[in-house]
Amino acid sequence: MTALLLPLLAAGPVMAAALAAMLPWRIVGRLLALAVPTITAISGLGLLVQHHTEPVVATQVGGFIPGWRSRSSPTRSPRSCSSRQA
Repeated sequence: MTALLLPLLAAGPVMAAALAAMLPWRIVGRLLALAVPTITAISGLGLLVQHHTEPVVATQVGGFIPGWRSRSSPTRSPRSCSSRQA
């Protein structure tokens, strides 16, 4: 499973619920009620198996730049904090 497929674990059940609400056939809703949790559970188990061999499943989630800090939140080193107390 790649990082591109990870959002489908959250969006898939929501899309299936919307589909079941729009379709008038009761059998489709019942099939989705059985299929969606089964597929989600199998996908979750697949993630656990993959995570057992790979420590990181997805990198660069959300497009965050590693090590980047905004100017509004300066960081202080432990030495600068401890020197004020002394």
